[in-house]
Amino acid sequence: MTILAGWVFNMLLMTGFQFAPAAHGAVFGPGTMPMFTAIFAWIILGESLTPWRIGGLVVLMTGLVMLGGGGFFESTPEAWKGDLLFLSAAMFWGLFTVLIRHWKVDPLYAVSVVALLSMVSFTPLYFLFFEPAMFRASILNNVFQLFYQGVLVGGAAVIMFTIAIPVLGPARTALFMAMVPVFGTLLGIPILGELPGLIESAGIVLVILGMLAAMGLRFPAQFR
Repeated sequence: MTILAGWVFNMLLMTGFQFAPAAHGAVFGPGTMPMFTAIFAWIILGESLTPWRIGGLVVLMTGLVMLGGGGFFESTPEAWKGDLLFLSAAMFWGLFTVLIRHWKVDPLYAVSVVALLSMVSFTPLYFLFFEPAMFRASILNNVFQLFYQGVLVGGAAVIMFTIAIPVLGPARTALFMAMVPVFGTLLGIPILGELPGLIESAGIVLVILGMLAAMGLRFPAQFR
């Protein structure tokens, strides 16, 4: 579990941004996590993968590409390396999500073990092979990063995610990962004053509709 959801997962995801645009990260990272989770849930747990759910995943991915706007089609010669890293991270997280359900691991125990083993295994590597940026940053910045990255993102968010797995199921829980770029776009309106264009707005709608369809929600006949 530590390999799938710990520092290896984060290194794959973060290193990908060194090669590929952020829009690629949104599509090939959180965007493909529901797909990999659904596939692993089908293989390991025997969950059904109906045409309706597959169609929902396709619509969701289409919406994410539209949400990425022109940035998705911007590329560099090494962008494929970043895309592969994003896909690897998504596959790791999808397998972690399914194994939490398959092994019936307590959510708090799982997060605690992943966090502890990640700290023990990565801390020596960090000081040996990387230049510790924390010593150059201000105390206020370090405290903020500790609270935001450690408590909120690495702690509370992951705990809530793992708690949702036995309740909603791994495939449905993973669908909410696709909402990361959606919320990022929406938060950009009041915080950065950035308004999404027509294509990006349509992408948000498609992501939501695709997520609902992939959950198995059937729309009324008059809307089909």
